[in-house]
Amino acid sequence: MIKLTIMKSITAFILALSFFLLFQATIFSAEKNGYFELTITGNPASPGFIKESIIILLRNKFNLKYNENLTLPGFNPSPVLPYQQALLTANISSDKPGLPQSVKVLIKNEPYPNLEPVLLMFSDHPEVISKRGLLFNAGIIRNKPVRLQYYHQGDPASPPRAIFFTFFNPNKEKCVLKVLGDFGGPDKRVFKVGHGSNVKFMKRLASDEGVIWEIPPGEHVDFNVHILKPSEVISGLYQFLMIKGKPLWFYISVRENPDEPFSAPPITSLDTHDKGAYLVTAVKVKRMLDSYEKEIYTSIGSVPLGDVFGAKPMQGDYGVIYDIEFVLKNSTSKDRNVSLYFNPRGGPAAGTFLVGSSIVESVVTKAYKETLIRNVKVKARSERIFKLRTMPEGASYYPVRIIARWN
Repeated sequence: MIKLTIMKSITAFILALSFFLLFQATIFSAEKNGYFELTITGNPASPGFIKESIIILLRNKFNLKYNENLTLPGFNPSPVLPYQQALLTANISSDKPGLPQSVKVLIKNEPYPNLEPVLLMFSDHPEVISKRGLLFNAGIIRNKPVRLQYYHQGDPASPPRAIFFTFFNPNKEKCVLKVLGDFGGPDKRVFKVGHGSNVKFMKRLASDEGVIWEIPPGEHVDFNVHILKPSEVISGLYQFLMIKGKPLWFYISVRENPDEPFSAPPITSLDTHDKGAYLVTAVKVKRMLDSYEKEIYTSIGSVPLGDVFGAKPMQGDYGVIYDIEFVLKNSTSKDRNVSLYFNPRGGPAAGTFLVGSSIVESVVTKAYKETLIRNVKVKARSERIFKLRTMPEGASYYPVRIIARWN
């Protein structure tokens, strides 16, 4: 229970009491069945993902502000497979008064389709943020999934800024949306932020781990709020699939503090960084290495992407997934090994690779240097196919090469 202290005025007392009753009514309404419900996807949904998703759910249900903490100490659920349900109990630790000590959450894993996005949205203009306003907005329509990558930095000479990621449903019926992805930062270590964002996204994508959001008619819903301090960077990767409803709006906006009302005017800037929508979301590459060749390579992020609205092309293919297939042919009478290397060409860069179901990370590597990704054994007089998936990373300098070389 929340203790009501003696107020300096009757008006303040009434306002505080009204908030308390509204807060308790919200909890009661949400728990009328004895538990909250959370719909997710995942093949399977991992324990860490389930825990993170429940925390997001409870923060939303209990109306926590950005600076109010909530954790689930000792909570370690089992994985949940597609079509399975699990009623879980979690203890709550929070600095917000009035929250229950524990909650029950019914997890439903419903395998909504993992469709390839039809559009890539990129928000990196202005890269350095000093003003309030609208950074990016776009529409989402049913069964036409989109991918979003954002990368922004706080102005070293400005106070902290709040970046809001908001859905708006202008319709008279609810929208049901699958959200898959994660973010890195905020942090001043720019390579760590960009790399962390890619690692989290690749893990989510590999297991198809997403959260099903319902956006009520006529309402704005903030699904992310970042407090960006001077010189800090935030970077994220998400995919949105509308499952039900009419077209939905999506905004990225900047406010001077989290309680400031939304400011619609767009931020103007002479910044040369990219912002726009692009039709290329994935690239498939096939390369063959025969035993008489020393090596082959493929380039990532070397072809500029054209913006659908005619703005300047994006350099580096940030947000584009590359599926690379190496056909390794050993015509000799002995087993041989092929080494795959990460080789930046435009400047220092890091890399994230999905090999099978495993994530392989390449540390920050200087231009024209090489970092080993994987050794692959090819038996005598045989052929082996080796596949990997990757994508350019925020803060890293692309293009890069992936080299396949016989040992």
